[in-house]
Amino acid sequence: MQLNELFDQLQYGELSQMSMGGFDSAIGIAECDYPKIVAHVNLGLIELYKRFTVKSNKVVIQQYSDIQTYILDSKYSINAPAIPGAQQYILDTVEDPFTDDILRITRVKDEANTELFLNDEHEDESVFTPTYKSLLISVPNDTSKTTIHYRATPTKIDAQGLNIFSTEILLPDSLIEPLCLFIASRVFSNLNADGGIAEGNSYLQRFEISCKRIIKENLLNVSNITNEKLDCRGWA
Repeated sequence: MQLNELFDQLQYGELSQMSMGGFDSAIGIAECDYPKIVAHVNLGLIELYKRFTVKSNKVVIQQYSDIQTYILDSKYSINAPAIPGAQQYILDTVEDPFTDDILRITRVKDEANTELFLNDEHEDESVFTPTYKSLLISVPNDTSKTTIHYRATPTKIDAQGLNIFSTEILLPDSLIEPLCLFIASRVFSNLNADGGIAEGNSYLQRFEISCKRIIKENLLNVSNITNEKLDCRGWA
C-alpha cells in the first residue's frame, strides 16, 4: 500500500476527531504533521515485523577456525572497507549487499542445506545467538559456509522531503488494522489532554486483540516450520 492510503485510513478512522488526523476532509493530514505521524508509523511497522513474518532475508557467512562468534554487521562484508586485523566473513555481493536489517535470526543451515539446531543446550552441534545479530558456532569449520535466515526489518520512512503518494509500505492488508490501532495508541498516549492516556491504552488493547485474531485465524498463511532434525528423530 502507499503511504497516502494509510493516511486516508487514519484521517477517516482512528484519528478522525483530531486536528493532526486531518478532520477537515478538504485539507486532510497537514504536511507539517507528517513527521509526527511517520514516527509512529515506523514504530508500528517494527512492532508488526517483530510479531509476524512480513519480510524474511538470509545472509551467508564463511567460517574461520579462529572465529566462534560471528557478528552480523555490514562492516564484516567482503565488499566493505578492510578492517585491520579482522576477517570479513559476510559473503554478500555488490548487487545484493547485506544491509544490517536483522530483527531476529530464525533458522541456520550448513553448506549441505541441512538445518542446524538453534539455541538448544541439549545438542552438542547446536549453534547459538548470544545477541539478536550474532551467531556462536562452537566448533567452526574453516572450509564451510553457513546460511543464516532471519526476520528482516521494515524499510524506514524518512519524513524529510516525503512524497506520500510514491512512498510504499510493505504490509499485507490483514495488518493494516493493527497498524492503525498502534499509531492511534501512540498519538493519544502522547496527548496532554485529560483522557489521552486512557484512550491510548484502549487502542493498545484493541491492537493486541487484533494481532491475536490474525494469529488465531492464520490470516497471513504462516506455515509451521519445524526443525528438520527433530522430524528425522520422530519428535513432535
